[in-house]
Amino acid sequence: MQASKRNCASYITGKLQITGGFTAEDVRKDKEGLQTMRNLARNIVFMVNAIADAKEKYGLPEVERGSFTSFPDGK
Repeated sequence: MQASKRNCASYITGKLQITGGFTAEDVRKDKEGLQTMRNLARNIVFMVNAIADAKEKYGLPEVERGSFTSFPDGK
C-alpha cells in the first residue's frame, strides 16, 4: 500500500490508519495514536506468549491431511 503525500508520516496497518500527521513530528504528537500502537504491541506480545505457553503445555493440534477437492470445470 503506497501512502499519499498527505499521510506519508502515518503508520498504516492494512486499511486502518493508527497514527496520523503531515510529518514525523506530527505523528510523535499524536498521543492517542501512539497509545493505541503501544497497546496493540502489548496485546501482540501477550498473544505470542500465550500461544507459546499453550504449545508447550498442550502441544500442537493434530493436522488433518489427505483430502483435496478440485473443481476443474469451475462449477
